[in-house]
Amino acid sequence: SHVQHSNGLRGVVTKSGGAGFTDVTTKTGYVATVHRQDLTKITLTAEEAALCDRFRLQPHEWLQAQMDGAICAVYEGREFGNCFATKTGRPQRMFTVESNGDVRSALC
Repeated sequence: SHVQHSNGLRGVVTKSGGAGFTDVTTKTGYVATVHRQDLTKITLTAEEAALCDRFRLQPHEWLQAQMDGAICAVYEGREFGNCFATKTGRPQRMFTVESNGDVRSALC
């Protein structure tokens, strides 16, 4: 089913787990595990729903989406996800996934 989380995350339920948790696959391919009670049923457009299909991604793209959604660093009270903008506005990732599946630190 199509859902929206209370924080605005939208996607498709891909797994209903125990203890009240549900996996929601987003349009970027990231799978978020959230409390079921924080979800509201909605209707996604056909295009949005198609973007939530993780099988459209190559394995390394899927892993990159998981890392982009899961990694968060806090520095001086500011949050930085795996994908962030530098001071000059250039997009940057802390970790990148190569096409062969290797994960590399992009900051070192």
